[in-house]
Amino acid sequence: MSSTRAQRADARRTQILSAAAQLFRRNGFTGVGIDDIGAASGVSGPAVYRYFPSKQAILSAVIDGYLDQLEAARLTSGEPPDGPTPRTGERAVTKGGPLLRVLVEVGLKDPDSLAVYLRQLGRLDPSERARLHSRHVAMLGSSGAAPGSGTVDRARPADELRLRACAGVLISVAFTQGVAAPVRSLVAGQMLTALLDTSLPDSADLPTPPPSTAERARPLRHASRREAILAAATEHFREHGFKGVSLKDIGAEVGITASAVSRHFESKDLLLAAMFNRAAEQISAGIAGALAHSPDAAAAVREIIGRYSQLAIECRSLIVINATEMRSLPETQRDQRRRNHRMYIEELRNVIAQAWPELGDDETRLRAASAFGLVNEVIMDDDLSRRPGLVQELTALGIAAATPPPAGRPRS
Repeated sequence: MSSTRAQRADARRTQILSAAAQLFRRNGFTGVGIDDIGAASGVSGPAVYRYFPSKQAILSAVIDGYLDQLEAARLTSGEPPDGPTPRTGERAVTKGGPLLRVLVEVGLKDPDSLAVYLRQLGRLDPSERARLHSRHVAMLGSSGAAPGSGTVDRARPADELRLRACAGVLISVAFTQGVAAPVRSLVAGQMLTALLDTSLPDSADLPTPPPSTAERARPLRHASRREAILAAATEHFREHGFKGVSLKDIGAEVGITASAVSRHFESKDLLLAAMFNRAAEQISAGIAGALAHSPDAAAAVREIIGRYSQLAIECRSLIVINATEMRSLPETQRDQRRRNHRMYIEELRNVIAQAWPELGDDETRLRAASAFGLVNEVIMDDDLSRRPGLVQELTALGIAAATPPPAGRPRS
């Protein structure tokens, strides 16, 4: 192959991977087909197979590419290639340290691939999953820091929780529009440092329990057929993605036909819209309650984050769908969801600004978006979502993200 042809092939391969990363983040692995990837990258579906043998190979290459970026950034950061060697009891990533800067830089540059790594790694075959995990452990040091995070002991339950929360912050900051890159990097670094340093409840040191028989058992049924359909669809959409579920699947769960489902919801689109409306109502009610019962702005920040953490766990599937399936909505409902999302962030941003008036608008918006975003990212993980003390743990992490460094502590 000539060098020109090889360059064109490499460029096309990069284009396919970029399109696939965005689609996998938006719609999940099961909700994306080869034809979707081809259309997004400007080639036919069959042409994608000239560059990758399978969709699994594309997913693996997206994650490898993310790790390549981390490795390249680390080599230019001054961080030792064999990983950090902190003294006993010290964190490997301190505020402003080289590894933290690398993780912020790459996470903000390619949040699609970071989200794919976090949410879709489990879709790979076990051997490939193990290879990628071993690669990032070797690259970031023997203690095994994960992409998008700071501390390095994944064996400790509290650190595993912090890692996922840090990644949620990076993804939220990257997708918050209208903020200059230097501000993004500065505030993201401050928030990650706070997440790594903040004290967590004693429950954070306890291991995550395995799934219980009660969790695996079928929940109590709704008396209302409409509510039963909505509940079944919510679980299916979270587990398999909107595109991976049919009305027939939902009906089978409830014990009715697809046409019977249609008598309550005319289409799958309207069923999804009903889920978003339900989530919006519950989030709005939680924020209103927090504002009504808080004596001051700082207390309102804590109360909003605490109530949202509680809601996110109690209505996990609903919140995950609200965070991940917006692009599956019809356009009119999508606009409403955007307005609702802006409202949640603005309510929290407003009380952060009142509590710390020295902060600029961009910083308060980034902190508000990240407080919600880290909660959403943590509850997407099946294991972490089972933690018995997760409400208090998420509340502590969310408050850490929302709170600026104390007076006298450097802000850069």
